[in-house]
Amino acid sequence: MKHKKEHKHIQQELEDISPGLARLRPRESPIEVPPAYFNRLSDEVWQKLQTPSPQPVVSVWERWQQWLISFFAERWKPAYAYALAGMAILVISLSILFKKDDQQLASGKITISEADIEAYINVHLDEFDLRLLAEESQADPLDSDLFPEEDSLEETEMDLYFDEMLDDMELEELL
Repeated sequence: MKHKKEHKHIQQELEDISPGLARLRPRESPIEVPPAYFNRLSDEVWQKLQTPSPQPVVSVWERWQQWLISFFAERWKPAYAYALAGMAILVISLSILFKKDDQQLASGKITISEADIEAYINVHLDEFDLRLLAEESQADPLDSDLFPEEDSLEETEMDLYFDEMLDDMELEELL
């Protein structure tokens, strides 16, 4: 009862100060609690805690499937999709490219021109290699016609001599 008197007093004061605001809507208590609600509340909560609620049985497959769907739903964004697609295209194209190279090597279909082979040999030859080439071509490496005395020739003359000797040899003899 005291509450209602205070409410009327506050409402009267509001009408005196601002009559338009006082006419808007009278405030009523939005929630009414039944009598003795809080006396039995703790008992009801305790009973609910004591009785186990039946849990639905979910198989491992269904749980995994739900987790996978939620994982991708949270993280699936266009930027990630484009990055994943780009990486997949890159991996597939590189695997196809390297597979073709491996097939060419295995089948022996790689062709190298004779000029490339000669250029490679000329770049990588030294005196030791020339002696090995002479042995491979079944010539006597110590034959005086094949190798002149080193003291009798200058370095440039020796280089010219070895270049002429390589030019005279057939490519098949070198390989």
